[in-house]
Amino acid sequence: LNFNKSEWKEIKYNNKAPTPRYGHSAITYEDKMYVFGGYDNTGMICGDFYELDFASLNWNKLTSPSSFFNNNN
Repeated sequence: LNFNKSEWKEIKYNNKAPTPRYGHSAITYEDKMYVFGGYDNTGMICGDFYELDFASLNWNKLTSPSSFFNNNN
């Protein structure tokens, strides 16, 4: 989002981004964004954890911070 021009711009990533989701958690820290969990377009729980490097525009799948995460709960 460009606040000065009030415009959105689609970002082209250098590798495959995570699946589309909603209800996830996301945080930015320094030059990276971290995305955890949420639900996919079928309502299934996503228990994965990703990092987006803003400088390189690369997504990296990380080890989930909740190894106890269980879809049966």
